[in-house]
Amino acid sequence: MPGPSKKTLLAGVIFSFVLFLSIILFFGLVFRPLHLTPENFYWLSRVMFWIGLLILFLYVAKIEKQPFLLWGETKQSFSFYIVSFLAIICTIFFGSIIIALILKLSGVNTNSQKFFQILKVFQHSMPLVIFTCLTAGVVEEFVFRGYLMPRLQLLVKKSWLVIIISSALFGVLHFGYGTVGNVLVPFFIGAVFAVHYNKFRNIRVLMFCHFFWDFMLLLIDVAYYKNPHHLPLKSFIFPI
Repeated sequence: MPGPSKKTLLAGVIFSFVLFLSIILFFGLVFRPLHLTPENFYWLSRVMFWIGLLILFLYVAKIEKQPFLLWGETKQSFSFYIVSFLAIICTIFFGSIIIALILKLSGVNTNSQKFFQILKVFQHSMPLVIFTCLTAGVVEEFVFRGYLMPRLQLLVKKSWLVIIISSALFGVLHFGYGTVGNVLVPFFIGAVFAVHYNKFRNIRVLMFCHFFWDFMLLLIDVAYYKNPHHLPLKSFIFPI
């Protein structure tokens, strides 16, 4: 059975990006008038991302009529997961530091007021921190690596271009934090994940790395928010 046409694939790529961009842009306009507590507001915002993923799954089932993950998940040894995890985390850690240093030396503002507002909420709710990181790890990997990359590959053919496009879209959707660093660092992280997924076709390790990275950074950032004069990382509040 032939797969969907390029027009359908392109429509899916555009639809997925617009869907999650709409959630980010219009969520506050719809729910802020309800006067929810900040904690409930962020809980609901994360739930909306899961609903967005469900909508995308339905689009694939009803419109594309093919598997969501076009690249079949490869089976790997336990050592693969260990080595991949260490390599990915080390790469994005040192890469993020280099980007942060370049931005700082260039005089670019890297302090996101929006992020500090979120930390104020997170410091009182560890379940919300965990749910936020789980949402990012699962939903974003399914969308930007699992869904977008194979379809972009069918459209543009060139793997390097697929990596750049998917990473750029991933970075752009973090613009809401309000700084250049909040776009550049996710772009870099997205590129690292995309290179790995393009080579190994295993999304589970990326989901775990994404969850772990966000969780550890949020723990550090929340600790910094509580005690800004006692942590050596106070100049590098990494965007997630």
